[in-house]
Amino acid sequence: MNLHIMPDDKYVETYIEMAERASNAGENVYLIRDKEPYKYLSEKFPLINAPVGSAVFNEYTAKMGNGDRILLHFLHPSVIKWLANFTTSAKIGWAYWGADFYEHTYIDYNNYDRLTQAFLDSKVDNHLSRFYLLSKYRVWKRNRKEKESRRQANQVAAKALAKIDYIFHFMKGDYDLIKQYFPSIKAKFEYFHYSQPFSFDDIEADVQEKDITISNFSKHIWISNCGYPTGNHLDVFQLLKDIDDDTGICLPLSYGDKEYTAHIIKEGKRLFGERLIPFTEYMDFSTFVRILKQMDVAIMGHNSPWAMGNILILFYFGRRVFVKERLPSYQWMKNHGACIERYEDFDVNTCFEPLSAECINRNKEYSNILSRENSFETISKMLKI
Repeated sequence: MNLHIMPDDKYVETYIEMAERASNAGENVYLIRDKEPYKYLSEKFPLINAPVGSAVFNEYTAKMGNGDRILLHFLHPSVIKWLANFTTSAKIGWAYWGADFYEHTYIDYNNYDRLTQAFLDSKVDNHLSRFYLLSKYRVWKRNRKEKESRRQANQVAAKALAKIDYIFHFMKGDYDLIKQYFPSIKAKFEYFHYSQPFSFDDIEADVQEKDITISNFSKHIWISNCGYPTGNHLDVFQLLKDIDDDTGICLPLSYGDKEYTAHIIKEGKRLFGERLIPFTEYMDFSTFVRILKQMDVAIMGHNSPWAMGNILILFYFGRRVFVKERLPSYQWMKNHGACIERYEDFDVNTCFEPLSAECINRNKEYSNILSRENSFETISKMLKI
């Protein structure tokens, strides 16, 4: 049996649909650790609500043994704590997402650039922000107490990761980084990816149906992908301070932290005035795609591999995308033939120069690398490994 421990997420719905196609009836059990009602998951599949540590959760995990698999979709902190003290003869796999590694307090990984770090430091110092309370955004002071907290978190994580047999992901560079932080782990790398919750046939239909006008500016630039500090918006703003006055500065902020988002909009308005175009309301996928089509350039300020969905759609439309060279995703895209550009080379004077026809074709071909068809093959293998 395959026991899946999963969050409520748009990628999970598509995964379950494919897992059911790839398996015999009853081979998969889906424990959803988030509370009901669900935002993304529907009732068309037999889902079991089971917060980590609940009686239902403990009942199902205790049943697992030889020949069974426990598949952890997103390694949430509550799952790490549970796994550190859990014993089983079942195989354990971690379906890696990225944020479940880069943004945890058990590793000393710097997600923030200078100006974003300074903003977060100010909130910690003044105890004004919920950033101070959330480990996901905590800016660690280098004092003895917090070093000890990190050390303890690292020990729990190491104990949990030692019990994992497989790490399922599509970028081996991320796996290699995990090994750097936890060299004693035994988990093997297995190629896998979730399907993007769209097909490019659907995208073609959307954009041919009706274009959308977002401003009267002749050019538009897209910054990061959400309203979290990991987008390093304040630092990206500095790169754009001399951008052409006929450029709309577009910020996708429909999800994120409200206080941080408010600060970003305020600072963006101060720097760019009416050229700042924040998208703060949820939009359906069709609208989102048509907005992305209007972009000329995208610059991703993340220090960890976010926004792959955005990047693939932008590639499909032939747009220039800048990401940081330090990211495993940068090298992975280069190795697979994509014309991805270095954040470090971004220049407001040349950023709107179009891609060559060769690069447009290469990026369009690359954009299908995480397609439904390819995902189904990796899911089928995962469920039988």
